[in-house]
Amino acid sequence: MPEQMAEAFFPCPPERVWQVVTDPTQWVWPGGPQWVRGLRDGLHFFTEDDDGLETAFRITAFAPVRWYGVELESERVAGRCEALLFRERGGTRVEFTASVEGKTAWRRLLLRLCLGRWQRQYIAEVKRSLEV
Repeated sequence: MPEQMAEAFFPCPPERVWQVVTDPTQWVWPGGPQWVRGLRDGLHFFTEDDDGLETAFRITAFAPVRWYGVELESERVAGRCEALLFRERGGTRVEFTASVEGKTAWRRLLLRLCLGRWQRQYIAEVKRSLEV
């Protein structure tokens, strides 16, 4: 399973970064936040794309203002994503790790080629959401 780690610094307190990182409606979905179908039972949320494909997310790590992790699965992909937050130099350093595998040869290739770019796009959107 390919794993991609990226690091980013945000010039704002960890509490503010935490709010954006842990709110799925702030994440970058191709179809926008309307793809998010809500948090169920406090541990699960789902997205549904324009084609009706549902992706299930299960929160696996929740240490407020420090560590957040989810496992994800759809008929196309499965894996995990984590964010570790560190208070640093008057702001917040975050380590984002994504380990996601495609369920077909085509999806595996696509993820190997694009996971890093998608992670950079996510970090740019976090910055935009934080207005930094």
